[in-house]
Amino acid sequence: MVLLFLWCFTHNVSQNFGRDYIGMLFSTLNVWRKYFVALLLCLTVIFPLGAFASQGNDFAYKLALSKELADVGAALEFYQERRFEPIWVDRSRDARKRLGALLAAFEDSAVHGLPHGLFDARAIRNNIRSIRTSVDLGEVEGKITRTYLQYAQMIQFGVVRPGAVDEDIKRKRSKIDQRSYLTNLVLSDAQAFFQRVYPQSREYVRLLQEKERLFGIIARGGWGAPVTGGKLQPGDRGKHVVSLRNRLIAMGYL
Repeated sequence: MVLLFLWCFTHNVSQNFGRDYIGMLFSTLNVWRKYFVALLLCLTVIFPLGAFASQGNDFAYKLALSKELADVGAALEFYQERRFEPIWVDRSRDARKRLGALLAAFEDSAVHGLPHGLFDARAIRNNIRSIRTSVDLGEVEGKITRTYLQYAQMIQFGVVRPGAVDEDIKRKRSKIDQRSYLTNLVLSDAQAFFQRVYPQSREYVRLLQEKERLFGIIARGGWGAPVTGGKLQPGDRGKHVVSLRNRLIAMGYL
């Protein structure tokens, strides 16, 4: 079929332009060869090494992934049960949807008050594009999984450790079930999963609304200049007291 196509193509060209048939045939074959090589190189970049074969049989990939997740036992066990099949960096439809939903969630992380620098979607895309070997693939797959679990932990139970704010606060921050978050992710529709991954309570909605209100105040200049002058006590007078009064009025306390 391909040879027939090439024959028809070169035959028509030779009729139109009066060129030598044999020369045109070799020229056409050479063009096709170049396109094939370019396509192969493109696929190598888009679908990293190992995307065409079973990563479960790739020792270098498994070793790199295991090393990256060595201190995340639940994640490592999850991959071992899957025979190290990737959940992010793969050409399968489910993996592409999963990665897309994750990156969209990362790009929206600032809305939930999470440190944007920790969840950099652009950096992940660049890491994927830089994959050239099975080792690269294992490392990137592992890093994405670590970042996903960190995101799930922070969006569920916050960024700040209570004891780090005040040592007298004895409340412990809860931890997510990492294994459950990985298993449920691969069993669910990715987009729907990430829409449910953050708290669904009314209190959380009000918290986001308050955050937006405070950010709006800050964008408009805040509550005026910070109060200076050190400690103020009842009976004090002067400009620092006036400054404190004005600030409390601006904040709605007076």
